Amino acid sequence: MEIEPAEAEVVREIFTQVAGGKTAHWVSGELNRRGLRSRRGHAWTLGTVARVVHNPIHTGVVPTNRYES
Repeated sequence: MEIEPAEAEVVREIFTQVAGGKTAHWVSGELNRRGLRSRRGHAWTLGTVARVVHNPIHTGVVPTNRYES
């Protein structure tokens, strides 16, 4: 895995805003107002911001052996 600097900056900003008391709805609106797009080029939504915040990889936890066959 490699850190993508541009994406990492947006993730840091999302965490900073949420930790500062802003809602996911507010953060998504702010990112869209500034013309930033998600990794896939879509507008930010409340759900997209929530997935970023709750993704364990963004907190430094890399899951291993999550699936059994």
